[in-house]
Amino acid sequence: MDESILDAIRERMEQKNYIKGSRILVHGGLIDKMVFIGQGKLESIGEAEHVIPLSEGDFCGEELVTLCLEHYILNRDREFKIPVQKLLSKRTVQCLTDVEAFILRAADLEEVFSVYSELLIRNPLVQGAIEKKPLYPKTLPRSRSN
Repeated sequence: MDESILDAIRERMEQKNYIKGSRILVHGGLIDKMVFIGQGKLESIGEAEHVIPLSEGDFCGEELVTLCLEHYILNRDREFKIPVQKLLSKRTVQCLTDVEAFILRAADLEEVFSVYSELLIRNPLVQGAIEKKPLYPKTLPRSRSN
């Protein structure tokens, strides 16, 4: 990714600590941030009860990027704004341990995207998101004993 985009994202990130048992995303709840995990363990539970473990180096809330891209493609001539009515989570992400993370709020992502949208739209990883390629192809069925 272009270094200027990465710098703009880094400038807007905030450090956040979550305690064991906290929920970062809740199924049906508003997605208002992306969370980049620095330390700790989490689990992402999807609609079909599939569990995906998350830990250092993983992230959640990436749906915001997809929404930004879709909105940009459909509304190039208008002011850029993430469509709030589409920001509902289809999964629950909860902390299995205390977690140290960096967050990027939706408003900050809007700002970065509005400035760098042309560069972002040409990035192969971003194009994969447009095509809806899953970031986590492997899922594990949730154990009923949990």
